[in-house]
Amino acid sequence: MEARPKVRNMVTEWRHKRRHFQIAATLASVLAGLSTNIFGGGASQSTLSFSSDMHRHYDAAYRYQSAGDKAQAEMEYRLFLADALHAVANGRANIGEYAKAVPLFDEALTFAPNDVALLLDYAGAALYAKDSSKSKLLAQNAVKLAPNHAQAHRELARALWDLREKTGAIEQFKTTAALEPIFENEYAVAAAYLSRGDKEIATSAFAELVGKFGDAAAIHMYLGRAYGETGYPELAIPEFKKALAKDDSLPGAHYSLGVSYMAISGEAAFSLAEAEFRKELAIQPSDSLSYSLLGRIALKRHNLQEAEIDLIRASSQNPQNPDTFLLLAQLYAETSRSAYEENALRKAITATLDPASNHYAVEHAHYRLGRLLLETGNVAEGKKELHIADALLLQRRLEDDSIMSGEPKLKAPLEKTRVASATDMAAESAFEKQAAPLIAASYNNLGVNAAIASDYSAAAGDFMRAAEWNPTLHGLDANWGRAAYAAHLYEEAAGPLSRSLQSRPDDSEIRSMLGLSQYMIQAYRGALETMRPLEDHLDAIPLLALAYADSMVKTGDYSHGMERLQAIQRAGAESAMLHRALGEAYASAGNQERAVEELRAAVRMDPADVEAKYSLALSVVALGGKAESETLLSELADAGSREPDVYFRLGLLQLERGAVQASVSSLQAAAKMNPRNRAIHHALADAYRRSARPEDAEREEDLSRAPRDRQTAVNDQSKQD
Repeated sequence: MEARPKVRNMVTEWRHKRRHFQIAATLASVLAGLSTNIFGGGASQSTLSFSSDMHRHYDAAYRYQSAGDKAQAEMEYRLFLADALHAVANGRANIGEYAKAVPLFDEALTFAPNDVALLLDYAGAALYAKDSSKSKLLAQNAVKLAPNHAQAHRELARALWDLREKTGAIEQFKTTAALEPIFENEYAVAAAYLSRGDKEIATSAFAELVGKFGDAAAIHMYLGRAYGETGYPELAIPEFKKALAKDDSLPGAHYSLGVSYMAISGEAAFSLAEAEFRKELAIQPSDSLSYSLLGRIALKRHNLQEAEIDLIRASSQNPQNPDTFLLLAQLYAETSRSAYEENALRKAITATLDPASNHYAVEHAHYRLGRLLLETGNVAEGKKELHIADALLLQRRLEDDSIMSGEPKLKAPLEKTRVASATDMAAESAFEKQAAPLIAASYNNLGVNAAIASDYSAAAGDFMRAAEWNPTLHGLDANWGRAAYAAHLYEEAAGPLSRSLQSRPDDSEIRSMLGLSQYMIQAYRGALETMRPLEDHLDAIPLLALAYADSMVKTGDYSHGMERLQAIQRAGAESAMLHRALGEAYASAGNQERAVEELRAAVRMDPADVEAKYSLALSVVALGGKAESETLLSELADAGSREPDVYFRLGLLQLERGAVQASVSSLQAAAKMNPRNRAIHHALADAYRRSARPEDAEREEDLSRAPRDRQTAVNDQSKQD
């Protein structure tokens, strides 16, 4: 039975970051949050107004910044960002974009880790997306911060219930009711007992609720739904009848009574149920659930024309209900309209955001669609759909096993929790467009303050976040590029510096930083082109001169590049980078003796220079120094090198001297880092053979000959195994 709880409108209070999702306490919403669209329609998106506390934080920050009080300005910017990110995160959760809300919630928590309202909104969003473990953790933190906060205990109870920790959940529901003895909270305790199977306790508690809160139609609706949702339709029916006796036009009551009749008697109750659904439609002419069940009844009776009319009405009223499309697909199958059936099946699949809903009913849609596609000659897509159906069937069996064993299986959270209407999407987009410039400016100013304090890494992070919200903010790319460059984050610096140089091509400082950044990330051709306009002035800056000369060598202009490097050396420059550049240049020309000389000097001056040590290992082994080369490569591997060639060459040297097990370990590491390298797989096969592992050797030989896509697939499977 589907609950239709009333959802109170969300209220945005900027000062406290509150957009609490106040939900009427039906069994589904209070216990598991499965039936209630927590972030759904009806909630209006608040706008930034000059009277809001959030905007006041921003205005105060701007005033403090202008007055030179950077510490106070930074505090206000952080308060503003906590508010703004919280609001945008809630908005994205409201339109069903949980995956996009998560990083915003996380970022808001970095600014306000003790904000109970933020923790609870995040917990609610997580629970609705089936991210129950995270919801539990967030709610626990909220309870620690606010032990007497009823909503904190309620969110923790819901998360525990969803994780099947029912005893703990009931205790939290009890605490919630003790702190806030309203009907919804006391009802939740009784409903939890009922769902756990403690019918006598629940029935007694329900009777007390009627005595305490009144013999009202709405109260009996709640009780009826609790009984119906937990498998007691015979107890639900009297409650729905009591509700209707007091208010015959109560929305949802006739529908719920009809469903209860069907739950007890099935097809024998179709006439009784149909009468109730039609009464419901007289009250709510757009009720998609009643139309859907009327269509199901007509389909069972083989009144196909009537069934189609009702089901089409249901799907038009609620295009997010996959069950209606599954019924339509069945109808089209019975009337041999395969194109219509395919369309209905695809809509059912698209509308199913959670495959586990309705006990993986969407598995049949994938299976039937697969069969249809095969019949019409679309073999590739048909097989794909059948594979999906098989995977869903396996998931259903695993989940059934976990329920039987009492050990819930961890599942990935839903990325989307609902399909938002165009109106909701437009409202959220408008709000983000209004907030984005202020968020970007706040991050930019935090970055400026961090840079002034010489915390360049933090500054680069702030500028990067500013760019995410407003990439066209004046001066942002220059700020970001300079900060990343100063923090030696050259790969990060290259992008913003390049964009900044495009708008300011005569800025030699930006050009120099970009050229050096490109050189540091081995983008030698780009570095050469960037620094070429500075060619006549490079001698005044040895580091630029070195980068330019070495880039010439690396891009094939060996003679001019080497001439420049030697000139730098003759001028008395002395640095590990210069020795490394000279060593690598000599090595590329085949002069390994001079290469070793220069590279040894580089390593002496900077023992942490992994590139110089690696190049030295290659030159030494070229001269026959295998033991020294193995030592150098081992040092790099022990230091955690992420270069697969280090482990590959080390493995070859180890294998050559008979250290088979060490060779296997090194080559396995190389294969894991570069699964598409056939030479690595071939060497690993040899090592496996020598260590008496013929099956592994055969697999690696296959990989050494296989196309790259197969290599990747096999290696991915090996990682999973």
